[in-house]
Amino acid sequence: MRLKWHELRMGDIDAGQRWDALWRLGLSGTKR
Repeated sequence: MRLKWHELRMGDIDAGQRWDALWRLGLSGTKR
């Protein structure tokens, strides 16, 4: 996931924000 991180940091901030949202949604759904 290091390569992807680098790519995201390269200029894919939108993707990072979406990942964060998905992570929160996933955690919430899993905890539910």
